[in-house]
Amino acid sequence: MINNYDIGWSLQITEPEGISVETGGQEGWLEMPLPDLSGKAYLLLELTGSGSAQFSFALEFYSSAKGWEQGSPADFDCKLSILPGLRVRVAFPLSMLDAQRLKLERTPGLLKGFMSGRALCPTKVSRLRLSCPKGTSPFILHTVEAVLEQPDCSLAKPKPLVDERGQLLIKNWPGRVNSTEDLVKALREEAERRIQLNKSGVEKPSSVGLSRFGGYLERPFKPTGFFRTEKDDSRWWLVDPDGFGFYSTGLDVVSPGEAGRIEGLEKCLQWLPDRSGEFSDAYREGEVFPPDTYFNYSVANLIRAFGGEWWKAWAQLTKSRMEEWGFNTVGNWSDPRYCAWSRTPYVFPMDGFPVTDYRIFRDFPDVYHESYAERSILFAEQLKTFRGDPYLIGYFMTNEPSWAFAGRINLAREMFREPQRPLASKQEFIHYLRDIYGNEPEGLAAAWGMQLESFEQVLTFAYEDFPDGAEADLFGFTRVLVERYIQIPAEAARRVDMEHLNLGMRYAWVSSELVFCGQEYLDVFSINCYKLCPKPEDIELIKVHTGKPVLIGEFHFGAPDVGLMSCGLKSVTSQEERGKAYQYYVEQAASMDSIVGTHYFILNDQAGLGRFDGEAFQIGVVDVCHRPYEPFVEGIQAAHRNLFAVLTGKAPPYSDEPKEWNKDGF
Repeated sequence: MINNYDIGWSLQITEPEGISVETGGQEGWLEMPLPDLSGKAYLLLELTGSGSAQFSFALEFYSSAKGWEQGSPADFDCKLSILPGLRVRVAFPLSMLDAQRLKLERTPGLLKGFMSGRALCPTKVSRLRLSCPKGTSPFILHTVEAVLEQPDCSLAKPKPLVDERGQLLIKNWPGRVNSTEDLVKALREEAERRIQLNKSGVEKPSSVGLSRFGGYLERPFKPTGFFRTEKDDSRWWLVDPDGFGFYSTGLDVVSPGEAGRIEGLEKCLQWLPDRSGEFSDAYREGEVFPPDTYFNYSVANLIRAFGGEWWKAWAQLTKSRMEEWGFNTVGNWSDPRYCAWSRTPYVFPMDGFPVTDYRIFRDFPDVYHESYAERSILFAEQLKTFRGDPYLIGYFMTNEPSWAFAGRINLAREMFREPQRPLASKQEFIHYLRDIYGNEPEGLAAAWGMQLESFEQVLTFAYEDFPDGAEADLFGFTRVLVERYIQIPAEAARRVDMEHLNLGMRYAWVSSELVFCGQEYLDVFSINCYKLCPKPEDIELIKVHTGKPVLIGEFHFGAPDVGLMSCGLKSVTSQEERGKAYQYYVEQAASMDSIVGTHYFILNDQAGLGRFDGEAFQIGVVDVCHRPYEPFVEGIQAAHRNLFAVLTGKAPPYSDEPKEWNKDGF
C-alpha cells in the first residue's frame, strides 16, 4: 500500500505503469510498501519525472514506527536526482546503509546521489518513504522491489536531450545559440578584439591602483617575495610578494570546459564525433570511476572556432576576461597548464591526502598507524614542484573531508564499530586513558560507572558496550585524533615548502567544533560556504576558536532562466539576481575582518547531463558555448570595483538581498 497521508498530492494507480503522482509543486512524501530486505543487496526503483528540471527525491529509511510518528528525521536517507522525461532505474545498494560513504556512483539516468544519517542494518529497517522537495513536478513511480543481483540500469527508451553544441534540447531560453556558425563567429570576433586591446597597451580600468600581483598599492606591508598573512589594526590581509595588501577574489575550475560523463547516455546526445578524429581532445577516459568516458562540448566548441590552436585561444580569451571582470586569483582545480602560463596568483589543491589501509570512519585514517606518517611524507613531495614560485598563494591539503559531514561524530567510539579492525589508534586510546586516570583502572571504572579489571579490557569492547560515562573520554580522544590528523601532513608539507601558505582543509561547513582542531598547524582556515553570504556569527566562531584568517573556498548561485536542469546549491530567480547575489555575498564577506578572500565556483556551467558525480548545475560565469552571462558579470564587476572601499571601512557593503529561488532539489 502507498500512503501519502493527505499531504496535498494526488495519486492515481494505472496498470501497468504504476502510480502517477500530481504534486502541485508542493513538497511531500509517500510511504512505500517495504520489500523484504533480508538476504537482498539492492533496493530497486523505477521512476519517470516530468518537466525540464532534474527530478529530485529522497529515500528515507526508518528503524522504528515511533520515530516516524513523532516526526523525527529518518535514521538514514539518500537524496537523489534523475534525468527528466525518461524511465530511469535506480539501484540503491543496501550496503550503503553502513553510513561509511557519502555519494552514490552514477548509472545511466541517475544524476547525483548523496547520503546522510547513522548506520542502519537493512534488517532493522521498518518503514520506507519517498519524499520530494518544494517545486517537484509530477512523476510516476513504476516499481519498488528488493533484489539480490546488481540490476541492469540501462535506459530502456533513451532519446536526444542535448544538441550538437552541448545545450539542452528540452529547454528554450533567451540567448540560446541556434547555429554553430553563430557560435564560431562570436568566439573568433571576441578573441580578435581582446588581442588587439592587449596590443594597444592601454591600462585596463580593473588594474588601476594594483600591484603586478593584484595587491592594493594603497596598503603597503613588508615584502617577502611570497604570499603571507598579516593582521593590521583593522583586519586580516593576505600580503602579496611585493608587500601589498591582497584580498583574493578567485574563480574555481578555470579550465576550457566541464566534461560530461557519457557511457550509457550516448543516445541522449544528438552528436558525438569520432574519438580519434578532429575532436579527440574533447574526450577523456577514467576521470574518477575508470573506465568511465567523458565528452567536453565546451572544448569541442573551441575546436570548431580555433582548430588545433584552441587551447591557446581559450587561455588568452580567459585571461583577458578574468582581468576585465576583476578576478585576481585562479582558484582550486584549475588547469595546471593555465596556472603556469597566466602569471596570475593561484592556489594548488594537493592530491591524495594520506589514508591508511584501515580507516576509523569514512575517509578518516588510523592516524597513529606508522603508515600515516610515512604516507604524509610522500604526500608532501608534490610541493617540491612549486619552490620559488611567487604566484602560488598556497595549497589546500584536501577538500570537504567526508567524515566531517557527520557533524559531532565520536571518532574514538567509531574505532570500536568493527572490533576486528586492527587500529593502532585503539592502543593509543589506552595510553590516553592511563594518562588521565594515573594508571589506575579503578579510577576509570568509577568514572565510567562499570566494572573494569584493566585498561586493556576496553580493547575488547564493541561500539554498543560503552556506557554514558565514557562519552567525555571518548570525545576528548576524538579531539586528539583530529589534531593529529592535521598535524602530521601539515608538518610534512612545511618541511618541503616553507615559502607558501597552508590553506587548510576546505571543510564543507562548520559541522562541529572538531573542524577547529589542529588549526595551529595551518596558516588559513578555509571553508566552503553555500549561503546568501557568510554569517557573521559563523565567522566570529572561527575567529574565536582558531585566531586564523578565513578563506571562502567555494560559493555559487544559479538561476532557472537559462539552459540547464539544476540551479545548484544556492539559487536565485534570474541572471540579474545572480549579479546581485554575487555582489551581496562578496561585499558582505569583505566587511568581516577575518575574511581574506572569496572564491566563486565555477568558471563554466556544468555539463548538461552531469559531470562525474551527476552535478549538472547552471552556476558558471560562461555557458557551454563560452558566452558570459552578462547580467551576472555586471554584478561581479560592481563588487570588485567596490571591494577596497569596503575592506578599509570607507564604504558599507552592498545590502540588497537577492531573490531566492525554490530550488529544484534538496
